[in-house]
Amino acid sequence: MELKGQVKRVQNLSGKLNKFNSLSGKLCKPTGGKSDHKTVALMYAYDFSKTLSKVYKRKTTEGENILSSDQQNLSNWSKNIESFPQFDNNYNDGINDITYKGGSGYEHIYLMFDTIPDNMYSFEFDFKTSTGFTCSYGSDKAYAFISTSEPDRTELLKMPGVVAKTALDGTATDTAKHYTVEFTATSDQAYIGIDMGYMIDDVVTNLCFSNIRLYPISVKYESEGTE
Repeated sequence: MELKGQVKRVQNLSGKLNKFNSLSGKLCKPTGGKSDHKTVALMYAYDFSKTLSKVYKRKTTEGENILSSDQQNLSNWSKNIESFPQFDNNYNDGINDITYKGGSGYEHIYLMFDTIPDNMYSFEFDFKTSTGFTCSYGSDKAYAFISTSEPDRTELLKMPGVVAKTALDGTATDTAKHYTVEFTATSDQAYIGIDMGYMIDDVVTNLCFSNIRLYPISVKYESEGTE
């Protein structure tokens, strides 16, 4: 079988990528020689030098804080059980400085708020712990969360209705970190909450939450073309 055809060699390539692709063959009538067919090799090249990539930048627009001053006071949030051995909150000017000790059960505190279906919401706060804490009983983390159903006595990771959550850093520190939990509403109400059920029981712990905010957000992604 005789291979006929030409492949040109590309030299001095600068700023341009030629990619050879789609090798195809065709069997034609014989023109001589020992073979009764000949193969013609076909190749083509295409240019990637002007390919445009897209970079998308997130842009968030925040609405007004839904929470009143009283609702930013964690003493006014609901408890899923009454077995908190200790929950002493010193609330002042948006700062919740809590002395906490857990007992049996999975403790959560939470607050219901009204929503508009398909709207996005952001639950934000600053948090630190001067004592630090460790967790067990099913998780090595404590969490802030959003739920579409009222929190019950179930451990958070198995609780129905939880649609978003973020883990709290249990390292002892005097510097607060900022936390954000976002979700898109599917009904006319939801719950924001703090889970403390995985914290080791019977240990006195400091938990400091401040600048608690909840507001509707709109998010869009703006593209920036780059070569």
